[in-house]
Amino acid sequence: QVPSDQVLETTVTSASRVDLAVRCLSPGAKAQLKVAFQVVATINIVAGSPLDADPFESGGTPQKWPPLRPDYLRDLRNESVFASNKHSITLTSGDVNGKAWDAAVPLANLNYDQVQEFTIYDSGPHPFHMHLYHMQIVSPGGCGDFEYGEWYDTISTPGPCLVRFKTADIGQRFVMHCHIIEHSDMGSMGWMDVIGGPSQPNQNPGVGQEPIGTIMATRQRRRKLRGKQAI
Repeated sequence: QVPSDQVLETTVTSASRVDLAVRCLSPGAKAQLKVAFQVVATINIVAGSPLDADPFESGGTPQKWPPLRPDYLRDLRNESVFASNKHSITLTSGDVNGKAWDAAVPLANLNYDQVQEFTIYDSGPHPFHMHLYHMQIVSPGGCGDFEYGEWYDTISTPGPCLVRFKTADIGQRFVMHCHIIEHSDMGSMGWMDVIGGPSQPNQNPGVGQEPIGTIMATRQRRRKLRGKQAI
């Protein structure tokens, strides 16, 4: 439902994003944007009426409405999920589900164009970030600061959090990892294979057409080298 309730602060996980609409009260006032209690931006209000900035129609009664979203972001809260499409995710500083990064072995195989359900455990110290697909919160009441029914690409909350997403539009490999870069470099990263979907290119033009598997193997060698240097 949009617009969301008015808030004075919002929680953003490591390297995440948030879209905000700021309502300025009167000309001559100032608004400060703070991150971790540090001022990162100041908004100077120079002109205009506070009534001009309103998410509702002029003179209308404040009401929320469901936004129009593409099929891959449709509401999944009331959809059924095959038992084979339900998975548990646990991250540590060095692995995902007890397995360190392995470019040759997926954590699981998922069917293309189906609703998937993940139970993410204790992602507070290890923010769970997933590529390609956004996740919808389906835990009743939400997951801490993460709103029930809303979509995210990163989850960081104590306790289990139930999310759903649809493997739509693109298939094959997709990566998930701890969003603290040092932890992902230590092995807290994995991938799943989406079976039956459109093929992705196996080349990365940004590194001289080097195969993706070779790129990840190079990262593994660098991590091992850093570990030896630390010793």
